[in-house]
Amino acid sequence: MYTASPTNLTVTQDPDNAANSMLLIKAVKEQVTGPKYRQDVDATPKNFDFTSARIESKPMFTPNGPNGQVRMVARIKLPSGYGMWPAFWSYGDNWPTNGEIDILEARGNEPNKYQTNYLYGTQSDQNLAGNVGTFLTTSTSLTDCWHVYELIWTRKALTFMLDGQVIDTKTGGYVSNLVGKLEKLTLNQAVGGDFFYAPTASQIPLNAGEGIMQVDWVRVYVK
Repeated sequence: MYTASPTNLTVTQDPDNAANSMLLIKAVKEQVTGPKYRQDVDATPKNFDFTSARIESKPMFTPNGPNGQVRMVARIKLPSGYGMWPAFWSYGDNWPTNGEIDILEARGNEPNKYQTNYLYGTQSDQNLAGNVGTFLTTSTSLTDCWHVYELIWTRKALTFMLDGQVIDTKTGGYVSNLVGKLEKLTLNQAVGGDFFYAPTASQIPLNAGEGIMQVDWVRVYVK
């Protein structure tokens, strides 16, 4: 369950730089009861074995005009641990009719691998953009080291970058349908779920030092 508790979501001093602060999203193994999804979407009570956090931007973004561009950038150190599912992404409500762009999705037990993706549909809960996810392998650890993840979103392409280098470009398909769809920027750390083939809580140990997503900064540039 996502919470606003400082146990799960807090801004703290950077241990390596006293003049700097960073955002921590932390998963905790504990049994709680709460809304099945967002309170405004589905408040049906459900039992959870973990708490974590999700934070979204109030402004919403989309490229405007024939040469419009949105750049979304964040410096992140990913959490380690089996079952940890960190993400840096954007989406619009009535999913996926206003689109979703996954700048980063990763598994905590795969420190040198992450996925980019996008989704779009004309009806709620029906994604038409299938098989467009790309798994990328890195030479340095994503959980031990800081990295800069970036998306350049234009009318014709989604360009994904890691540490300033282009690593994936998606064109065609439903990419052009995303333009004009307002999306909010989102950071979260899910636990388990379909990305891990729905493991049980006992299969996710969440050992000491695991499950902590660190965010140095997030920036959005609109052209």
